[in-house]
Amino acid sequence: MNVLQTTPGGYDRLHQLLIDTRKRFYEVCQDNEDANGSGDSSVWHDNFAYEENQRQMQALSTKVIHLERLLADMSVSSLPIVEPQRVILGSLVTVSMNEQKRTFFICGHQDGDVNHNRISYDSPLGRVLMGLEVEDEVTINLGEKSVDIEILSIGISSQQTHN
Repeated sequence: MNVLQTTPGGYDRLHQLLIDTRKRFYEVCQDNEDANGSGDSSVWHDNFAYEENQRQMQALSTKVIHLERLLADMSVSSLPIVEPQRVILGSLVTVSMNEQKRTFFICGHQDGDVNHNRISYDSPLGRVLMGLEVEDEVTINLGEKSVDIEILSIGISSQQTHN
């Protein structure tokens, strides 16, 4: 099994997601008694509110267990403090994609967020970028599109949303 990696910020975001999911689970559990009393209690499947509450509890408990295991098995890598020669976890990479300039932070497992220009190292694009050097060029297929990529620069990020 491959070790899943993340950055310190990625670990913190996953940990906060675990806290938020636990909180939501406890809220749903507290609503369980009200949901149970809101329908016909003579036949369990006639109480939609109770069934929905049970479904939410199951989904949230499954998510809590998944996040707990993920965090327990996650390896946290420190961010590079000098500009790396190759694209690595924690690097900031500027690319030309079909002649459009884009900058991405290479983040950890399940930490990608296009709104913050974070690309997970194990996403399709992240896997292609990992290990490339400045001036390397590749052509990849993303969905039905062919994309020409050239590495313009590799650096380190000072933005809090990236780490």
